[in-house]
Amino acid sequence: PQSTEEVFRLTIPDAGFNAWSNTAISPDGTQIAWVPVSLSGERPLHIRKLSGFEARPMPEAVDVGNPFFSPDGAWVGFIGNAQNVLYKMPTVGGSPQRLAALTQSRIEAMWGDDGFIYFSGVGGSRDIRGINRITSDGGEIETVTKLVVGDEQHLQPYRVPGGDWLLFTAEKIDGYSVDAVSLATGERVTIATSVATPRFLAPDIVVLFRPETSEVAAVRIDPGTMTPIGEPVTVQTEVITGPMLRGSFELSNDGRLVYTQGSTGGLISSRRHIVSLSPGGETETVFPEQSSWAQPRLSPDGHNLAVRQVSTPDCTLWNIDLDRGTRSRITFDVDAHDPVWNPANGRIVYRYDAETQFFLAERNADGTGETTILMTVDEFEIAPRSFSADGRWLVLDAQENNGDIWVLDMQAGGDPRAFVSSPYLERQGAISPDGRWLAYTSNESGRDEVYVRAWPAGNPRHVISVDGGESPQFSRDGGTLFFVAGGGVMAVDVASEDRLDPGQPREFLKGGFETSGYTLNYDIDATGERLFAIAAADEGDVTADLRIVLGWGSEVRRLLGED
Repeated sequence: PQSTEEVFRLTIPDAGFNAWSNTAISPDGTQIAWVPVSLSGERPLHIRKLSGFEARPMPEAVDVGNPFFSPDGAWVGFIGNAQNVLYKMPTVGGSPQRLAALTQSRIEAMWGDDGFIYFSGVGGSRDIRGINRITSDGGEIETVTKLVVGDEQHLQPYRVPGGDWLLFTAEKIDGYSVDAVSLATGERVTIATSVATPRFLAPDIVVLFRPETSEVAAVRIDPGTMTPIGEPVTVQTEVITGPMLRGSFELSNDGRLVYTQGSTGGLISSRRHIVSLSPGGETETVFPEQSSWAQPRLSPDGHNLAVRQVSTPDCTLWNIDLDRGTRSRITFDVDAHDPVWNPANGRIVYRYDAETQFFLAERNADGTGETTILMTVDEFEIAPRSFSADGRWLVLDAQENNGDIWVLDMQAGGDPRAFVSSPYLERQGAISPDGRWLAYTSNESGRDEVYVRAWPAGNPRHVISVDGGESPQFSRDGGTLFFVAGGGVMAVDVASEDRLDPGQPREFLKGGFETSGYTLNYDIDATGERLFAIAAADEGDVTADLRIVLGWGSEVRRLLGED
Protein backbone atom coordinates (compact mmCIF):
# COMPACT_ATOMS: atom_id res chain seq x y z
CA PRO A 1 0.00 0.00 0.00
CA GLN A 2 1.18 3.51 -0.87
CA SER A 3 1.08 6.00 1.98
CA THR A 4 -0.39 9.43 1.33
CA GLU A 5 2.32 12.09 1.47
CA GLU A 6 1.67 15.80 1.89
CA VAL A 7 2.70 17.84 -1.15
CA PHE A 8 5.27 20.67 -0.87
CA ARG A 9 6.48 22.94 -3.68
CA LEU A 10 9.69 24.96 -3.76
CA THR A 11 12.00 26.68 -6.25
CA ILE A 12 15.78 26.62 -6.70
CA PRO A 13 17.00 29.59 -8.80
CA ASP A 14 19.16 28.95 -11.87
CA ALA A 15 19.12 25.13 -11.53
CA GLY A 16 16.50 24.37 -14.16
CA PHE A 17 16.57 22.55 -17.46
CA ASN A 18 17.85 24.60 -20.38
CA ALA A 19 18.31 24.23 -24.12
CA TRP A 20 21.71 22.57 -23.76
CA SER A 21 21.42 20.33 -20.72
CA ASN A 22 18.98 18.47 -18.52
CA THR A 23 18.68 18.57 -14.74
CA ALA A 24 18.94 15.30 -12.81
CA ILE A 25 17.52 14.13 -9.49
CA SER A 26 19.03 11.15 -7.72
CA PRO A 27 16.86 8.01 -7.52
CA ASP A 28 16.42 8.47 -3.75
CA GLY A 29 15.34 12.08 -4.28
CA THR A 30 18.04 13.65 -2.10
CA GLN A 31 20.34 15.29 -4.67
CA ILE A 32 20.03 17.28 -7.86
CA ALA A 33 22.66 17.94 -10.53
CA TRP A 34 22.64 20.59 -13.25
CA VAL A 35 24.85 22.74 -15.45
CA PRO A 36 24.11 26.49 -15.22
CA VAL A 37 23.12 28.10 -18.51
CA SER A 38 26.19 29.30 -20.41
CA LEU A 39 26.69 29.86 -24.12
CA SER A 40 30.46 29.47 -23.79
CA GLY A 41 30.38 26.17 -21.90
CA GLU A 42 32.62 27.57 -19.16
CA ARG A 43 30.40 26.80 -16.16
CA PRO A 44 30.90 23.51 -14.29
CA LEU A 45 28.46 20.87 -13.19
CA HIS A 46 26.75 21.68 -9.88
CA ILE A 47 25.40 19.22 -7.29
CA ARG A 48 23.15 20.16 -4.40
CA LYS A 49 21.75 18.04 -1.62
CA LEU A 50 18.15 18.97 -0.89
CA SER A 51 18.96 18.78 2.81
CA GLY A 52 21.30 21.77 2.44
CA PHE A 53 21.23 25.34 1.19
CA GLU A 54 24.35 25.47 -0.95
CA ALA A 55 25.19 23.97 -4.33
CA ARG A 56 28.67 22.56 -4.85
CA PRO A 57 30.37 23.25 -8.21
CA MET A 58 32.45 20.39 -9.62
CA PRO A 59 35.46 22.17 -11.20
CA GLU A 60 36.66 18.94 -12.81
CA ALA A 61 33.48 18.82 -14.93
CA VAL A 62 33.41 21.92 -17.15
CA ASP A 63 31.72 22.10 -20.58
CA VAL A 64 29.57 19.06 -19.83
CA GLY A 65 25.87 18.34 -20.07
CA ASN A 66 22.97 15.99 -19.42
CA PRO A 67 23.95 14.64 -15.98
CA PHE A 68 22.44 11.47 -14.49
CA PHE A 69 22.89 9.68 -11.16
CA SER A 70 23.85 6.11 -10.31
CA PRO A 71 21.14 4.06 -8.53
CA ASP A 72 22.78 4.64 -5.13
CA GLY A 73 23.47 8.34 -5.78
CA ALA A 74 27.21 7.92 -5.18
CA TRP A 75 28.15 8.71 -8.78
CA VAL A 76 27.05 11.19 -11.40
CA GLY A 77 27.45 10.58 -15.10
CA PHE A 78 27.53 13.24 -17.82
CA ILE A 79 28.55 13.97 -21.40
CA GLY A 80 31.75 15.88 -22.17
CA ASN A 81 30.54 18.28 -24.86
CA ALA A 82 33.79 19.02 -26.67
CA GLN A 83 34.91 15.41 -27.04
CA ASN A 84 31.40 13.87 -27.00
CA VAL A 85 32.58 11.41 -24.34
CA LEU A 86 30.59 9.61 -21.64
CA TYR A 87 32.05 10.13 -18.15
CA LYS A 88 31.26 9.32 -14.52
CA MET A 89 32.64 10.81 -11.32
CA PRO A 90 31.94 10.50 -7.57
CA THR A 91 29.32 12.94 -6.30
CA VAL A 92 31.67 13.86 -3.46
CA GLY A 93 34.18 15.09 -6.03
CA GLY A 94 37.21 13.68 -7.80
CA SER A 95 38.50 13.07 -11.29
CA PRO A 96 36.02 12.13 -14.04
CA GLN A 97 36.43 8.59 -15.33
CA ARG A 98 36.12 8.15 -19.08
CA LEU A 99 33.68 5.41 -20.13
CA ALA A 100 33.31 5.73 -23.91
CA ALA A 101 33.64 8.02 -26.91
CA LEU A 102 30.26 8.45 -28.62
CA THR A 103 29.45 9.03 -32.27
CA GLN A 104 26.00 10.59 -31.97
CA SER A 105 24.85 13.99 -30.73
CA ARG A 106 22.21 15.06 -28.16
CA ILE A 107 23.10 12.11 -25.92
CA GLU A 108 20.74 11.26 -23.05
CA ALA A 109 21.61 8.56 -20.54
CA MET A 110 20.26 6.81 -17.45
CA TRP A 111 21.96 4.42 -15.03
CA GLY A 112 19.93 1.25 -14.54
CA ASP A 113 19.92 -0.90 -11.42
CA ASP A 114 21.27 -3.78 -13.52
CA GLY A 115 24.75 -2.23 -13.79
CA PHE A 116 24.28 -0.79 -17.29
CA ILE A 117 24.14 2.82 -18.47
CA TYR A 118 21.50 3.11 -21.18
CA PHE A 119 21.80 5.95 -23.67
CA SER A 120 20.48 7.29 -26.96
CA GLY A 121 21.54 9.94 -29.42
CA VAL A 122 20.69 11.64 -32.67
CA GLY A 123 22.12 10.81 -36.08
CA GLY A 124 24.45 8.05 -37.13
CA SER A 125 23.80 4.95 -39.17
CA ARG A 126 20.52 3.14 -38.70
CA ASP A 127 22.05 0.29 -36.72
CA ILE A 128 23.05 2.59 -33.81
CA ARG A 129 19.89 4.72 -33.69
CA GLY A 130 18.24 2.36 -31.21
CA ILE A 131 18.88 2.41 -27.48
CA ASN A 132 22.48 1.51 -26.61
CA ARG A 133 24.10 0.53 -23.35
CA ILE A 134 27.49 0.11 -21.73
CA THR A 135 28.45 -1.26 -18.33
CA SER A 136 28.99 1.35 -15.64
CA ASP A 137 32.71 0.50 -15.73
CA GLY A 138 33.04 1.03 -19.49
CA GLY A 139 33.73 -1.55 -22.17
CA GLU A 140 31.99 -2.36 -25.41
CA ILE A 141 28.83 -0.55 -26.46
CA GLU A 142 25.85 -2.80 -27.12
CA THR A 143 22.67 -1.91 -29.00
CA VAL A 144 19.62 -3.23 -27.14
CA THR A 145 16.73 -2.00 -29.30
CA LYS A 146 16.55 -2.32 -33.06
CA LEU A 147 14.60 -0.05 -35.36
CA VAL A 148 11.68 -1.70 -37.08
CA VAL A 149 9.82 -0.60 -40.20
CA GLY A 150 8.45 2.88 -39.58
CA ASP A 151 10.97 3.80 -36.87
CA GLU A 152 13.41 6.69 -37.33
CA GLN A 153 15.20 6.53 -34.00
CA HIS A 154 14.77 5.58 -30.36
CA LEU A 155 15.29 8.21 -27.67
CA GLN A 156 15.12 8.85 -23.91
CA PRO A 157 15.69 5.37 -22.43
CA TYR A 158 14.43 4.55 -18.94
CA ARG A 159 14.92 1.11 -17.41
CA VAL A 160 12.13 0.21 -15.00
CA PRO A 161 13.78 -0.59 -11.63
CA GLY A 162 13.62 -4.17 -10.46
CA GLY A 163 12.50 -5.68 -13.75
CA ASP A 164 13.40 -6.38 -17.36
CA TRP A 165 11.37 -3.64 -19.05
CA LEU A 166 12.98 -0.72 -20.85
CA LEU A 167 10.88 2.35 -21.69
CA PHE A 168 11.85 4.66 -24.58
CA THR A 169 10.50 7.20 -27.03
CA ALA A 170 10.09 5.82 -30.55
CA GLU A 171 10.30 8.58 -33.15
CA LYS A 172 8.55 7.31 -36.26
CA ILE A 173 7.85 8.37 -39.82
CA ASP A 174 4.25 9.21 -38.93
CA GLY A 175 4.69 10.50 -35.36
CA TYR A 176 6.11 9.30 -32.07
CA SER A 177 5.14 7.13 -29.12
CA VAL A 178 6.36 5.74 -25.82
CA ASP A 179 7.12 2.04 -26.13
CA ALA A 180 8.35 -0.63 -23.74
CA VAL A 181 10.58 -3.54 -24.66
CA SER A 182 11.33 -6.62 -22.59
CA LEU A 183 15.10 -7.04 -22.29
CA ALA A 184 14.51 -10.73 -21.59
CA THR A 185 12.27 -11.63 -24.54
CA GLY A 186 12.41 -8.66 -26.96
CA GLU A 187 8.65 -8.20 -26.77
CA ARG A 188 7.67 -4.60 -27.60
CA VAL A 189 4.52 -2.79 -26.44
CA THR A 190 3.25 0.68 -27.35
CA ILE A 191 1.96 2.43 -24.22
CA ALA A 192 0.70 5.66 -25.78
CA THR A 193 1.16 7.81 -28.90
CA SER A 194 2.09 11.49 -29.27
CA VAL A 195 3.99 11.31 -25.99
CA ALA A 196 7.69 11.14 -25.05
CA THR A 197 10.14 11.17 -22.11
CA PRO A 198 8.85 8.10 -20.21
CA ARG A 199 9.41 7.67 -16.48
CA PHE A 200 8.08 5.13 -13.98
CA LEU A 201 6.30 5.58 -10.67
CA ALA A 202 6.16 2.32 -8.72
CA PRO A 203 4.36 0.07 -8.68
CA ASP A 204 2.24 0.54 -11.81
CA ILE A 205 2.27 4.07 -13.27
CA VAL A 206 4.10 5.28 -16.38
CA VAL A 207 4.68 9.04 -16.54
CA LEU A 208 4.72 10.62 -20.01
CA PHE A 209 5.24 14.01 -21.68
CA ARG A 210 3.08 15.69 -24.30
CA PRO A 211 5.47 17.96 -26.28
CA GLU A 212 2.72 19.71 -28.23
CA THR A 213 0.94 20.96 -25.10
CA SER A 214 3.85 21.07 -22.60
CA GLU A 215 2.00 18.72 -20.26
CA VAL A 216 3.02 15.73 -18.16
CA ALA A 217 0.55 12.85 -18.15
CA ALA A 218 0.31 9.53 -16.31
CA VAL A 219 -1.30 6.19 -17.06
CA ARG A 220 -1.68 3.00 -15.05
CA ILE A 221 -0.24 -0.16 -16.59
CA ASP A 222 -0.13 -3.85 -15.94
CA PRO A 223 3.42 -4.24 -14.55
CA GLY A 224 3.78 -7.72 -15.97
CA THR A 225 2.89 -6.90 -19.56
CA MET A 226 3.30 -3.08 -19.60
CA THR A 227 -0.07 -2.76 -21.32
CA PRO A 228 -1.94 0.44 -20.40
CA ILE A 229 -5.09 0.44 -18.28
CA GLY A 230 -7.16 3.36 -19.48
CA GLU A 231 -6.01 6.58 -21.14
CA PRO A 232 -3.23 8.95 -19.96
CA VAL A 233 -4.40 11.70 -17.60
CA THR A 234 -2.78 15.15 -17.40
CA VAL A 235 -1.02 15.53 -14.04
CA GLN A 236 1.22 18.59 -14.57
CA THR A 237 0.98 21.56 -16.94
CA GLU A 238 3.41 24.22 -18.18
CA VAL A 239 6.56 22.16 -18.48
CA ILE A 240 9.18 23.41 -20.93
CA THR A 241 9.50 21.42 -24.17
CA GLY A 242 13.17 20.81 -24.93
CA PRO A 243 14.98 19.49 -28.01
CA MET A 244 14.06 16.12 -29.50
CA LEU A 245 10.61 15.92 -27.85
CA ARG A 246 12.26 16.12 -24.40
CA GLY A 247 10.11 17.09 -21.48
CA SER A 248 12.02 19.31 -19.04
CA PHE A 249 11.24 17.24 -15.98
CA GLU A 250 12.73 14.39 -13.98
CA LEU A 251 11.35 12.03 -11.35
CA SER A 252 12.90 10.22 -8.40
CA ASN A 253 11.95 6.68 -7.42
CA ASP A 254 9.91 7.97 -4.47
CA GLY A 255 7.89 10.37 -6.64
CA ARG A 256 9.67 13.69 -6.22
CA LEU A 257 9.29 15.86 -9.31
CA VAL A 258 11.70 18.47 -10.64
CA TYR A 259 10.81 20.57 -13.70
CA THR A 260 11.20 23.90 -15.42
CA GLN A 261 8.00 25.85 -15.91
CA GLY A 262 7.04 27.21 -19.30
CA SER A 263 4.94 26.57 -22.37
CA THR A 264 7.62 26.91 -25.06
CA GLY A 265 10.93 25.31 -25.89
CA GLY A 266 14.51 26.51 -25.74
CA LEU A 267 15.04 28.83 -22.77
CA ILE A 268 18.01 30.57 -24.36
CA SER A 269 16.96 30.12 -27.98
CA SER A 270 15.74 33.68 -28.51
CA ARG A 271 18.44 35.49 -26.54
CA ARG A 272 21.44 35.39 -28.87
CA HIS A 273 22.81 37.91 -31.29
CA ILE A 274 25.41 37.97 -34.07
CA VAL A 275 28.65 39.76 -33.34
CA SER A 276 32.10 40.33 -34.76
CA LEU A 277 35.06 40.29 -32.40
CA SER A 278 38.73 41.23 -32.66
CA PRO A 279 41.71 39.90 -30.69
CA GLY A 280 41.99 43.32 -29.06
CA GLY A 281 38.69 42.80 -27.27
CA GLU A 282 36.46 44.90 -29.50
CA THR A 283 32.95 43.53 -29.96
CA GLU A 284 30.47 44.81 -32.50
CA THR A 285 26.88 43.70 -32.98
CA VAL A 286 26.52 43.09 -36.71
CA PHE A 287 22.78 42.35 -36.67
CA PRO A 288 20.61 43.77 -33.88
CA GLU A 289 17.78 41.24 -33.85
CA GLN A 290 18.09 38.67 -31.08
CA SER A 291 17.05 35.15 -31.97
CA SER A 292 18.17 31.53 -31.91
CA TRP A 293 21.04 32.15 -34.33
CA ALA A 294 23.69 29.51 -35.04
CA GLN A 295 26.34 28.55 -37.63
CA PRO A 296 27.15 31.94 -39.19
CA ARG A 297 28.87 31.60 -42.59
CA LEU A 298 30.39 34.65 -44.30
CA SER A 299 29.91 35.01 -48.06
CA PRO A 300 33.03 34.97 -50.28
CA ASP A 301 32.77 38.75 -50.83
CA GLY A 302 32.23 39.43 -47.12
CA HIS A 303 28.98 41.37 -47.55
CA ASN A 304 26.48 38.72 -46.48
CA LEU A 305 26.10 36.19 -43.73
CA ALA A 306 24.17 32.92 -44.03
CA VAL A 307 22.89 31.87 -40.63
CA ARG A 308 20.69 29.18 -39.15
CA GLN A 309 17.72 30.06 -36.94
CA VAL A 310 17.14 27.17 -34.53
CA SER A 311 13.51 26.31 -33.87
CA THR A 312 11.17 23.37 -33.34
CA PRO A 313 10.20 21.50 -35.42
CA ASP A 314 12.06 23.11 -38.34
CA CYS A 315 15.19 25.25 -38.44
CA THR A 316 15.38 28.01 -41.07
CA LEU A 317 18.31 29.48 -43.00
CA TRP A 318 18.52 33.27 -43.48
CA ASN A 319 20.72 35.58 -45.55
CA ILE A 320 21.76 38.71 -43.63
CA ASP A 321 22.91 41.74 -45.63
CA LEU A 322 25.68 43.13 -43.43
CA ASP A 323 25.78 46.48 -45.25
CA ARG A 324 22.08 47.25 -45.05
CA GLY A 325 21.10 45.31 -41.92
CA THR A 326 18.30 43.35 -43.60
CA ARG A 327 17.59 39.64 -43.80
CA SER A 328 15.90 37.41 -46.36
CA ARG A 329 14.69 33.85 -45.93
CA ILE A 330 16.59 31.13 -47.81
CA THR A 331 14.71 27.94 -46.92
CA PHE A 332 11.03 27.09 -46.54
CA ASP A 333 9.14 24.08 -45.19
CA VAL A 334 12.20 21.93 -44.37
CA ASP A 335 14.38 21.46 -41.30
CA ALA A 336 17.54 23.10 -42.69
CA HIS A 337 21.04 22.92 -41.19
CA ASP A 338 24.72 23.56 -41.96
CA PRO A 339 24.76 26.36 -44.58
CA VAL A 340 27.83 26.66 -46.82
CA TRP A 341 28.40 29.21 -49.61
CA ASN A 342 29.24 27.77 -53.04
CA PRO A 343 32.00 30.05 -54.39
CA ALA A 344 31.32 28.94 -57.97
CA ASN A 345 27.77 30.31 -58.15
CA GLY A 346 27.04 32.18 -54.90
CA ARG A 347 24.31 29.75 -53.87
CA ILE A 348 23.81 28.10 -50.46
CA VAL A 349 24.36 24.37 -49.97
CA TYR A 350 22.78 22.82 -46.87
CA ARG A 351 21.27 19.64 -45.51
CA TYR A 352 17.78 18.70 -44.45
CA ASP A 353 16.14 15.51 -43.23
CA ALA A 354 12.83 13.91 -44.11
CA GLU A 355 11.70 10.68 -42.53
CA THR A 356 14.60 8.21 -42.98
CA GLN A 357 16.30 10.14 -45.79
CA PHE A 358 18.96 12.85 -45.61
CA PHE A 359 19.23 15.42 -48.38
CA LEU A 360 22.04 17.62 -49.63
CA ALA A 361 20.38 20.61 -51.28
CA GLU A 362 21.24 23.94 -52.93
CA ARG A 363 19.24 27.17 -53.24
CA ASN A 364 19.74 30.74 -54.36
CA ALA A 365 21.05 32.85 -51.50
CA ASP A 366 18.06 35.21 -51.76
CA GLY A 367 15.60 32.34 -51.37
CA THR A 368 14.18 32.61 -54.89
CA GLY A 369 13.91 29.84 -57.45
CA GLU A 370 13.74 26.10 -57.02
CA THR A 371 15.68 23.83 -54.71
CA THR A 372 18.28 21.62 -56.35
CA ILE A 373 18.80 18.23 -54.70
CA LEU A 374 22.49 17.36 -54.99
CA MET A 375 22.44 14.08 -53.14
CA THR A 376 20.14 11.78 -51.16
CA VAL A 377 21.30 9.25 -48.58
CA ASP A 378 19.21 6.66 -46.79
CA GLU A 379 19.64 5.81 -43.12
CA PHE A 380 22.59 7.99 -42.10
CA GLU A 381 23.20 11.72 -41.94
CA ILE A 382 25.36 13.83 -44.25
CA ALA A 383 26.29 17.49 -43.82
CA PRO A 384 28.23 20.00 -45.99
CA ARG A 385 31.30 21.54 -44.39
CA SER A 386 33.44 23.43 -46.93
CA PHE A 387 34.17 24.09 -50.60
CA SER A 388 37.42 24.30 -52.48
CA ALA A 389 38.11 27.87 -53.66
CA ASP A 390 37.04 27.06 -57.24
CA GLY A 391 33.79 25.41 -56.10
CA ARG A 392 34.70 22.04 -57.59
CA TRP A 393 35.08 19.99 -54.39
CA LEU A 394 32.55 19.89 -51.59
CA VAL A 395 33.64 18.35 -48.27
CA LEU A 396 30.99 16.43 -46.33
CA ASP A 397 30.55 14.87 -42.92
CA ALA A 398 29.07 11.40 -43.33
CA GLN A 399 27.86 9.59 -40.22
CA GLU A 400 28.85 6.21 -41.61
CA ASN A 401 31.50 3.97 -40.08
CA ASN A 402 31.29 6.04 -36.85
CA GLY A 403 31.89 9.20 -38.88
CA ASP A 404 33.93 9.71 -42.07
CA ILE A 405 34.88 12.65 -44.29
CA TRP A 406 33.63 12.46 -47.86
CA VAL A 407 34.31 14.64 -50.89
CA LEU A 408 31.92 15.28 -53.76
CA ASP A 409 33.08 16.43 -57.23
CA MET A 410 30.56 19.15 -58.10
CA GLN A 411 31.82 19.39 -61.70
CA ALA A 412 32.07 15.74 -62.68
CA GLY A 413 29.06 14.65 -60.64
CA GLY A 414 28.63 11.06 -59.55
CA ASP A 415 28.86 9.63 -56.08
CA PRO A 416 31.04 11.06 -53.31
CA ARG A 417 34.13 9.21 -52.15
CA ALA A 418 35.61 8.77 -48.69
CA PHE A 419 38.72 10.87 -48.06
CA VAL A 420 39.32 10.13 -44.36
CA SER A 421 37.87 6.85 -43.14
CA SER A 422 38.76 4.88 -40.02
CA PRO A 423 37.07 3.25 -37.01
CA TYR A 424 37.26 6.66 -35.27
CA LEU A 425 35.08 9.75 -35.58
CA GLU A 426 36.36 12.13 -38.27
CA ARG A 427 34.44 15.27 -39.19
CA GLN A 428 34.52 19.01 -39.94
CA GLY A 429 36.72 18.92 -43.04
CA ALA A 430 38.02 22.22 -44.46
CA ILE A 431 40.03 22.64 -47.70
CA SER A 432 42.77 25.27 -47.76
CA PRO A 433 42.33 28.17 -50.24
CA ASP A 434 45.23 26.93 -52.39
CA GLY A 435 43.60 23.50 -52.60
CA ARG A 436 46.60 21.60 -51.22
CA TRP A 437 45.52 20.72 -47.68
CA LEU A 438 42.45 19.50 -45.83
CA ALA A 439 42.03 20.11 -42.11
CA TYR A 440 39.64 18.04 -40.00
CA THR A 441 38.78 16.86 -36.48
CA SER A 442 39.36 13.29 -35.26
CA ASN A 443 39.09 11.54 -31.88
CA GLU A 444 41.61 8.80 -32.72
CA SER A 445 43.89 9.92 -29.86
CA GLY A 446 41.07 9.54 -27.33
CA ARG A 447 39.96 13.18 -27.57
CA ASP A 448 39.18 15.61 -30.36
CA GLU A 449 42.28 16.99 -32.08
CA VAL A 450 42.77 18.93 -35.31
CA TYR A 451 44.73 17.29 -38.13
CA VAL A 452 45.78 18.32 -41.64
CA ARG A 453 46.29 15.99 -44.59
CA ALA A 454 47.66 16.72 -48.06
CA TRP A 455 44.88 17.11 -50.61
CA PRO A 456 44.05 15.10 -52.63
CA ALA A 457 46.82 12.55 -51.91
CA GLY A 458 45.96 12.10 -48.21
CA ASN A 459 49.57 12.04 -47.02
CA PRO A 460 51.53 13.43 -45.29
CA ARG A 461 49.43 14.07 -42.18
CA HIS A 462 50.12 16.65 -39.45
CA VAL A 463 48.74 16.99 -35.92
CA ILE A 464 47.90 20.69 -35.43
CA SER A 465 46.28 21.07 -32.00
CA VAL A 466 48.29 20.45 -28.84
CA ASP A 467 45.65 20.21 -26.11
CA GLY A 468 42.46 19.30 -27.99
CA GLY A 469 40.52 21.14 -30.66
CA GLU A 470 37.72 21.03 -33.20
CA SER A 471 35.97 22.99 -36.00
CA PRO A 472 39.05 24.01 -38.03
CA GLN A 473 38.90 26.78 -40.64
CA PHE A 474 41.60 28.27 -42.85
CA SER A 475 42.08 32.01 -43.21
CA ARG A 476 41.21 33.41 -46.64
CA ASP A 477 44.89 33.63 -47.58
CA GLY A 478 45.60 30.13 -46.29
CA GLY A 479 48.38 31.24 -43.96
CA THR A 480 46.55 30.55 -40.70
CA LEU A 481 44.45 27.69 -39.43
CA PHE A 482 41.87 28.51 -36.74
CA PHE A 483 40.12 26.02 -34.46
CA VAL A 484 37.97 25.93 -31.31
CA ALA A 485 39.53 24.87 -28.01
CA GLY A 486 39.18 25.71 -24.33
CA GLY A 487 36.18 28.00 -24.68
CA GLY A 488 37.84 30.12 -27.37
CA VAL A 489 39.45 30.11 -30.80
CA MET A 490 43.11 29.21 -31.38
CA ALA A 491 45.27 30.16 -34.38
CA VAL A 492 48.25 28.34 -35.92
CA ASP A 493 50.53 29.70 -38.64
CA VAL A 494 50.71 27.09 -41.41
CA ALA A 495 52.04 28.99 -44.44
CA SER A 496 54.58 27.15 -46.60
CA GLU A 497 55.53 26.72 -50.23
CA ASP A 498 56.23 23.05 -50.69
CA ARG A 499 55.20 21.57 -47.36
CA LEU A 500 53.03 22.43 -44.41
CA ASP A 501 55.07 23.83 -41.53
CA PRO A 502 52.70 24.42 -38.60
CA GLY A 503 53.75 26.59 -35.68
CA GLN A 504 52.58 26.51 -32.10
CA PRO A 505 48.87 27.20 -31.44
CA ARG A 506 48.22 30.61 -29.91
CA GLU A 507 45.08 32.05 -28.38
CA PHE A 508 43.23 34.18 -30.92
CA LEU A 509 40.05 34.94 -28.95
CA LYS A 510 38.58 33.68 -25.71
CA GLY A 511 35.13 34.14 -24.19
CA GLY A 512 32.23 36.37 -25.09
CA PHE A 513 30.73 34.04 -27.68
CA GLU A 514 29.32 30.56 -28.04
CA THR A 515 31.83 27.81 -28.73
CA SER A 516 29.73 24.76 -27.84
CA GLY A 517 26.54 23.25 -29.18
CA TYR A 518 27.01 23.52 -32.95
CA THR A 519 29.62 22.57 -35.52
CA LEU A 520 31.45 25.51 -37.16
CA ASN A 521 29.71 28.13 -35.06
CA TYR A 522 32.06 30.91 -36.16
CA ASP A 523 33.69 32.34 -39.28
CA ILE A 524 36.75 34.49 -40.05
CA ASP A 525 36.69 37.58 -42.27
CA ALA A 526 39.03 38.19 -45.23
CA THR A 527 41.57 40.07 -43.09
CA GLY A 528 41.93 37.19 -40.67
CA GLU A 529 41.50 39.66 -37.80
CA ARG A 530 37.77 39.56 -37.08
CA LEU A 531 35.63 36.67 -36.02
CA PHE A 532 31.88 36.40 -36.67
CA ALA A 533 30.16 34.44 -33.93
CA ILE A 534 27.07 34.07 -31.73
CA ALA A 535 26.98 35.81 -28.35
CA ALA A 536 24.61 35.97 -25.41
CA ALA A 537 22.27 38.93 -25.22
CA ASP A 538 23.59 42.08 -23.56
CA GLU A 539 21.68 41.35 -20.38
CA GLY A 540 23.45 37.98 -20.08
CA ASP A 541 22.41 34.37 -20.20
CA VAL A 542 18.82 33.53 -19.47
CA THR A 543 18.44 31.65 -16.22
CA ALA A 544 16.15 28.72 -15.64
CA ASP A 545 14.59 28.22 -12.22
CA LEU A 546 13.97 24.67 -11.06
CA ARG A 547 10.66 23.80 -9.47
CA ILE A 548 10.56 20.89 -7.04
CA VAL A 549 7.41 19.09 -5.90
CA LEU A 550 7.79 16.83 -2.86
CA GLY A 551 5.07 14.23 -2.58
CA TRP A 552 4.15 14.57 -6.24
CA GLY A 553 3.74 10.79 -6.55
CA SER A 554 0.88 10.84 -4.04
CA GLU A 555 -0.73 13.66 -6.01
CA VAL A 556 -0.51 11.63 -9.22
CA ARG A 557 -2.14 8.63 -7.58
CA ARG A 558 -5.02 10.78 -6.36
CA LEU A 559 -5.50 12.23 -9.85
CA LEU A 560 -5.63 8.70 -11.25
CA GLY A 561 -8.37 7.84 -8.78
CA GLU A 562 -6.25 5.92 -6.27
CA ASP A 563 -6.45 6.43 -2.53
